[in-house]
Amino acid sequence: MISSWQRDLSLSHRGFNVERIWLIVHLNGVEPDLGRKDYPPQILELLNVLENPLADDIAREGAAFLIPTTRSGKSIDYEDPKVKATARKSDPLSVQTAEGLPTLRYLSEPREEQDVVALFNEMRGASILGHFRPVFFSGSYVYDSYLTYTPEEVAEEIRELLPASDGALPGRSLEGVAEFKYDLGEMLPDLVRELKTWSEIRWLVCWSASKATYTQGGLTVEVTTVRPEDSEYVGVTHIATLSTAGEAVVHVISLKSLIQALGERED
Repeated sequence: MISSWQRDLSLSHRGFNVERIWLIVHLNGVEPDLGRKDYPPQILELLNVLENPLADDIAREGAAFLIPTTRSGKSIDYEDPKVKATARKSDPLSVQTAEGLPTLRYLSEPREEQDVVALFNEMRGASILGHFRPVFFSGSYVYDSYLTYTPEEVAEEIRELLPASDGALPGRSLEGVAEFKYDLGEMLPDLVRELKTWSEIRWLVCWSASKATYTQGGLTVEVTTVRPEDSEYVGVTHIATLSTAGEAVVHVISLKSLIQALGERED
């Protein structure tokens, strides 16, 4: 069963609203995911190929009695945006970066993954992380983003605080997959369900890396704090390893830790 809620297809029957179109797909030998999106990667790839053509056919065939509409339905836990914003602003983002560095203007402390994406991009625009250049972001692809690392674009003020390793990186290490999570531990469910492959991920951007060890479903991720001068990439705060992935490491940018590090200028 596939919902079209992520697609640009919202239709209503003449007389009552239909919040989304549901596509029922029968696959021999494959258990239904019941809306949890936990199919194996190869099944998800197949469904991505099928979903849009099927939804387009439904829209075309149903044109006589279905009309485009703006979705107006609200979930039972819907909260007025102003109420939500007021609550969030009561917990402001605490920023104490060193003098001379750009001011971060995100008004509330991150609470979910989308906050992390937004704050990361603000820090890029402020030249704090401008040396990470996005190739794409996606909310429906297997991975969240793909970045290119450009060490020659590291701002001088940032390099003074976060010197990083002097070792030259091979070309293949200058680009790769980036995942975004609120806390580093939220990466585990994707790995347990084999939706994502650890060795394909180069960077993990999160708000916090709250534990030294995360364990779930027989998998263990070990997290080590890395000193700026020992990091291969300017801005990386931790290194993470997966118990079943050999020596493959993921370079972690904890935005919370990074902001704290940017406030530690030696006199």
